Parts: sequence; structure tokens; C-alpha cells
Amino acid sequence: DRPEWAVSFEGLHAVVRRMIAAGRIRDEGSLATAARLWTLCHGAVTLEMAGFFGNEGRGLAQIMLPLLGDTLVGIGDERDRTAASLATAMELFSSTALAAGRAAVPARTS
Repeated sequence: DRPEWAVSFEGLHAVVRRMIAAGRIRDEGSLATAARLWTLCHGAVTLEMAGFFGNEGRGLAQIMLPLLGDTLVGIGDERDRTAASLATAMELFSSTALAAGRAAVPARTS
């Protein structure tokens, strides 16, 4: 337990525990796995904010989601299940963003 970890990290940790319990990913320690995903996300977001992926907002769709998908498959999930979960997450994120009056995330292009 580290008190400096935000409530959002605990949310991620809870999701990782559910993924392990559902057999979607290997149990390599829920806290360590959550920390790896946390680091992956923050690194990608930092690069996006610095403009390394351009200024068109493609970093999430073209970099972050494929990176997260590859990582989840690497720790045991099935690619098609990961893709479906990420698509659902993007739909929820986009509808929330639109409801809040923000631009939706651009669709991923191959």
C-alpha cells in the first residue's frame, strides 16, 4: 500500500483483479500488473501531451489502444476479446466525452 497512489490507481487495480479472477490475464501479482499498466498509460499520455504523436489527437486511437491491446494479449488475454473490450471502452469514453461537450476520440485507422 502506497498512500500517494491516487484513487484512480485503485480503480485500475480493481479492474486488474477482476481480469485475473475472470481468467483474462495471468496472475503475475495484481498490484505489479496494475503498476505496469499505469506506467504504460502515463508514458503514452506524456508523449501525447508533448506532441510526439502529432497534434491531431491520434495518439489514443493509433498508439495507446494498440499498445494496451498488445500488452493485455502478452499477459494472457485473447486478441479478439481484448479488441472487443477496448472497442466497448472507446464507445463509453466517446459517449461520455460527447455528453460533456468535448470532442470524441478519432476512430482508429489501419
